[in-house]
Amino acid sequence: MRKLIGLVLLLVALVGVDRGAAHLAGQQVADRIQRSAHLQTPPHVTVGGFPFLTQVVQGRYTRVSAETSGPVSVNGLGVDRLEASVEGARAPLSALTGGTLSSVPVDHAQAGAHITWAELDRIVAGRLQGQGLRLTFSSGGGNAVRVRAVVSTPLGDVTLRGNADVTVRQGVLRVAVSGGDLNSAPTVVRSALQSALDRSFPLPKLPMGFTVTSAAPDATGLALAAAASNTTLALP
Repeated sequence: MRKLIGLVLLLVALVGVDRGAAHLAGQQVADRIQRSAHLQTPPHVTVGGFPFLTQVVQGRYTRVSAETSGPVSVNGLGVDRLEASVEGARAPLSALTGGTLSSVPVDHAQAGAHITWAELDRIVAGRLQGQGLRLTFSSGGGNAVRVRAVVSTPLGDVTLRGNADVTVRQGVLRVAVSGGDLNSAPTVVRSALQSALDRSFPLPKLPMGFTVTSAAPDATGLALAAAASNTTLALP
């Protein structure tokens, strides 16, 4: 019985050491993400897989995930929430202990952030400053996006309302306005208005070099996402 109790206590101690090491590693990752994205507070990081210490020895980590607990500013972008996860991260122990780790190859990586319509308005306004065009966005119900455009012309401001096709490619947000008031505009100016309302806006990078690759509208704003396989993430 004493041997059994001793074995149980030893196992508990080993598990405690293992989980303690995983927690410490999570704190280090959180610190790097905080510096990478210029966050005011570190995110909550979870290091998955058990046992953790064997992952350290092998230099390969099953899953690492991070998320913020509330609104944060990410490289100047105000987001409601931020989350990221990587699977199959490879980081040799020698690079970790030597402080030379500047990038991490991973099997799969994904990140997500949500911005409000007001934040999208702010981003677009900053890019359009001095160009005679103002755009404001709102939900059109479901996956639709509504846009209000004020275009400055020699005859005064023209206000148009219509739909917006919002797409993202390699970190660049493209907004193309169609339908609504645009269809009723005089033919002679419609193509000029269409061209003026077709704009692209670079988005800030998410933590660890993630580049936004898609955007999905909802009732309160846009859900931005990034995903990649067999890629390398930068570390600060």
